[in-house]
Formats: sequence, structure tokens, C-alpha cells
Amino acid sequence: MITYEIIKECLDILEVNYTDLTEENGGIAVCFFDKETFSHEIYTNIHVVNDELVSFISYADDYHPEGDLLAMANRHNYRSHSPRCYIDDDGDVIMHQAFVLAAEVSPNYILKDVIQATISLTMEAFSNFELDMEEFSSRFSNKD
Repeated sequence: MITYEIIKECLDILEVNYTDLTEENGGIAVCFFDKETFSHEIYTNIHVVNDELVSFISYADDYHPEGDLLAMANRHNYRSHSPRCYIDDDGDVIMHQAFVLAAEVSPNYILKDVIQATISLTMEAFSNFELDMEEFSSRFSNKD
């Protein structure tokens, strides 16, 4: 089971600022920024559906990569399990990740494997989005 209260507690533990939009059925809005990883702020909307599904929908502020966006999104989805990528009607790159948490899971799992992992994977996905397969392979083969 997942609730907005659990998500807010986890964000507080991680010291991540958020805007609570649950009163208006808007979920929770979060902004991430790490200049060394990616040069744009990433905005994420977190939604809980029926206490069983938590969804993270992210976009990068003023990020408009040049080239064939559909091909880049397909390439990202081919090489990365999560988050999934699509291009919206306005041509924005959207990263989406969802978790079904119908069974009882530990608060530590929600903190580390859902929220913290989503933040990290989304930042990494945006930073690698424009890389072709050779650049992507090269980036990860040079890591220690």
C-alpha cells in the first residue's frame, strides 16, 4: 500500500523540497537539479492511484534536444529498462516510471528502491538521452 503521506515522509528524509498539490488532486510536485549531471531542472509529478500505484512523470525545464526525438526516445527505451520515455504532443521529452505496491512493502523499500532510485534513474536518463549507442557505451565503459 502506498499513500501520499508515505511519499512525503520519504521526501522529508531525503531532504527534498516538494509542493503538496493533493488538495487539488494534483499529487506532489518535486524539482531536481544537479548541474554536474544535467544542465536543466527536472520537474517530477508524483501521483498515487488507489493506494496501490505510484507514478512519476518527469520533464526537463526548457530542454529541447535537436534531432529525431522519436528515434532518441526509442533508443533510450531500448537500452534502459527504467524510466520509460515518450515524446508528448508539444515535443517535450517525458520520463515515466510507475510502481505497483499492492502488497505490504517496507518503508525502506519505498524510500530507497522507489523514490531514491527514481530520482537517480531519471536524472541519469535525461543526461544520457542524446547520446548515440557508441557514446553511451563509451561513457559507461570508462567508469571505474
